[in-house]
Amino acid sequence: DGLKLFVWTQNGKRQLDNTNNTIADPVEYDRKRSGFGAKYLKKGLRISGEYMQGKGMIFVGQDKPLFDLNVAGNATGDGTEGEASGYYLDVGYQIPATNWELDARYDLYDRLEGDALEMEFKTLTLGAQYHINKKTRVTMNYADRSFEAITAGAPATTANKQLDGVGNRLAVQLTHIF
Repeated sequence: DGLKLFVWTQNGKRQLDNTNNTIADPVEYDRKRSGFGAKYLKKGLRISGEYMQGKGMIFVGQDKPLFDLNVAGNATGDGTEGEASGYYLDVGYQIPATNWELDARYDLYDRLEGDALEMEFKTLTLGAQYHINKKTRVTMNYADRSFEAITAGAPATTANKQLDGVGNRLAVQLTHIF
């Protein structure tokens, strides 16, 4: 039982050659990440949450194969100077006198804020765990996932068409500690 509060930060540099020439001429970019959160535990109840933000070297991802950090001056944006933020809230409850634990989690990630290809990722996950014994458990999760390019224009329309194929997820996992 208890309450834990935390604050964290990371600062660093990354080199990237994002030119479209045949010369190796990497540029150094800042990469900053920070966040704060809390975790509360009391008699089988678990509540945790965290807010995070980042600036510089924001990964653009596989959903836009022609838009990545390696295209300098791309009219739709460049993640080398991008900003992102997100948060999650997670609640779990271990049902007394049973081997069952129930979980619910909501998270939101806003990538490339203010950019022509700003993306918003939202996920609501409902889950249950059955503890077979102290070393083995089965975990079942259903994630209702939503991905959307939230700015107007052709780049967002294209990205949204690509993201339409990403659906919800059902996962079952068996975990054993050796």
